[in-house]
Amino acid sequence: MMNILLVDPGKRYLERSENVPKVYPHIGLAYIGTVLQEEGVAVRMFDEGVTTDRFRDVLVQYSPDMVGITAMTFNILDAYRVAKVTKELTEAAVVLGGAHPSALPEKTMEECPECDIIVRGEGEYAISQIAAGTDLPKIPGIVYRTSQISTSQITSTGVPAVIKSLDDLPFPDWSLFDYSKYCTIHSEKFSKRIHLHQVSGSRGCPYTCTFCYPLHGRNFRFRSPENIADEIEYNVNKGAVHFDFTDSTATLMEDRFIKMCSLLMERGLHEVITWNFETRVDLVSKALLETARKAGATMIFFGIESGDEDILKSMKKSIDLSVVERAVKTASNAGLKVKVSFLIGHAYETENSARNTFALAEKLRRTYGVDISLNLIDIYPGTHLYSMIEQGEGGARWISGKRNNWASYYRATPMVEFDGLSAARLEELFWEFKKSLNSLPKKGFYESLEESA
Repeated sequence: MMNILLVDPGKRYLERSENVPKVYPHIGLAYIGTVLQEEGVAVRMFDEGVTTDRFRDVLVQYSPDMVGITAMTFNILDAYRVAKVTKELTEAAVVLGGAHPSALPEKTMEECPECDIIVRGEGEYAISQIAAGTDLPKIPGIVYRTSQISTSQITSTGVPAVIKSLDDLPFPDWSLFDYSKYCTIHSEKFSKRIHLHQVSGSRGCPYTCTFCYPLHGRNFRFRSPENIADEIEYNVNKGAVHFDFTDSTATLMEDRFIKMCSLLMERGLHEVITWNFETRVDLVSKALLETARKAGATMIFFGIESGDEDILKSMKKSIDLSVVERAVKTASNAGLKVKVSFLIGHAYETENSARNTFALAEKLRRTYGVDISLNLIDIYPGTHLYSMIEQGEGGARWISGKRNNWASYYRATPMVEFDGLSAARLEELFWEFKKSLNSLPKKGFYESLEESA
């Protein structure tokens, strides 16, 4: 039987300078691990952050045939360290996946000579084929070395495969992880501290926001409402009480979303769970939001990103500011807590446009008590925004030393500056806005987040 070690590297959960504790296990690894287990592969997870000594102990103890590592840009250097230690101590094949290797497969291979294979996009079926010994040229969506001597000997098998029927995937097996290591939060509904679980109701996004890398493609695919309700019920029977949906546009198909809510109520699940979801301000209605609240929803997240019409256009957000407050007000009136995201530092940003963003954020906080995630924008490889900065659109240019510096991805420090807005001034504005917003009361959900020990 093949032994596979799946690794979520690094201590940081988000692009922060401090170590933000992990809220829940990596759902992508959970899906891959579950698929592999069903095919008779022995799977072990390592998600403790790369303290080299501890990882070395696990490698020696488990002696894997393959080490699969997921990575985003902000923790790709941790992934490289995992790969290096793996090759030093074992003969295991090293497979990298996730957003960063998918966006830059050849560069990742160049920077990480220990990497044997990169799986681009969705990894469940490609990893299982690799584990089964399928000839690599026959597996779509991978990049691999044909020679360990020369980094130029790299072959790509083309476009990644897309899983068309998400209902065919097994429910993620959370018992693969030691959940005691993950954060807990105080639940108002249950008057106790609880763990958080994720559930993925769809994949793909039809929108083309400039700052987002479409790991799952633009083709929107969704699970049936029955399948989602079945998964939630399955996990409730194992003790889960709260679920965060990973979908960026959970309400893209309103009838499907309302059907899922109806099933949760029909099964009585709304009485024993809470759940949060994310969507766009132009994809909600009064009826939808009230139904979600009745079905146990606690919080809704909107990615608004800017309070300036010109910046929204440059972001290709395809939303009108006139619908923003209406959506927030309707959600708040339905009894949902509201969290919104704003980004500063996009191409074409000026001090005036940044202040417009702050003005909208401040209004929403004062009027509705919304929780606000305000960040300086990170520019990820593979995004349209990256190309915009490369071409100097809107007077934007990389700050010296930031371009392709994977260690510089922190949402509290700028990566670019502009002809009329220096990096120093951009950072001053960010902290000015942050301090002002933090002084205002909010109706948040995650305030009592603590590491579970």
